[in-house]
Amino acid sequence: MILMEIYSKPTAYNHELGMCKDSYGLREVYLNPRHIISMRHNEELNKKSKSVVLLQGLDKNVIFSQITVNSTRGTEVVNVVGSPRHLASKITRLSL
Repeated sequence: MILMEIYSKPTAYNHELGMCKDSYGLREVYLNPRHIISMRHNEELNKKSKSVVLLQGLDKNVIFSQITVNSTRGTEVVNVVGSPRHLASKITRLSL
């Protein structure tokens, strides 16, 4: 299943702000539906996207989810665009 992952880009210290400013990017990611353990709303990104622009051109009402998957390195969390309900229906359609 190909999804759109939102990821944090490396940041540098901003002397004017007195802190590191978050910077995000989007990229396609393939997740094997058989390796998905859980999906839930990413409350941190959802809250942040309501108050600041995470990415230019991204709809302010977009919903982000955290997907936990099994991998050869243990479990990994991937942050993706879409609600858990939407993603679950996509998985269901693929497995039919």
